[in-house]
Amino acid sequence: MDVDVDLHVSLFDFIIVGIMIWGIYKGYIQGFIIQTIALFVLLAGVFVGTKLSMVIYEMVIDKSMVSLPNFPIIIFAIMFGFIVFASNYVALIVQKQVVSLPKPITTRVLGAFFGAIKYMFIISIMLIFIDRLDSGYPFVTPKEKSRTILYEPFRKFAPTILSRLKFEVTEHQYPLPLDISEIGE
Repeated sequence: MDVDVDLHVSLFDFIIVGIMIWGIYKGYIQGFIIQTIALFVLLAGVFVGTKLSMVIYEMVIDKSMVSLPNFPIIIFAIMFGFIVFASNYVALIVQKQVVSLPKPITTRVLGAFFGAIKYMFIISIMLIFIDRLDSGYPFVTPKEKSRTILYEPFRKFAPTILSRLKFEVTEHQYPLPLDISEIGE
């Protein structure tokens, strides 16, 4: 009875697990209040960012009449950087206000839980970026994608919660510019 077992672990899995451990640790240290506020700011920012990126995309499409299918994700990537910065900034401000309060174990455990959820959203959104970039300019091999265990479940996490993160872009049909030579005929 010969069984071939592939014990190779993907680099994506190591990175995802490392980031999740960091998120759980940060949540445990900072506590429930800070992680809940940071998660709320992150979710609100992501929701607003997706809406705003599509509005900006529609404005650019209407002005230029050129379809740029990856433009919403580029705009959102820039906004996402600001969103992560803002959520961490708000968490730091709140942390300075509640730093003197003692943190019982329940607060720390709930903080670890919400920290894990927050970092799951961040990882999921980063994997959406990687997936979108990989569809245009392949850099992740199919073998690497098949070896990873956590890539697909984490990539699907944020779009399951916020369906606007799918970045479905519809193609606009614009009339062709009028040819002046056709007017006289």
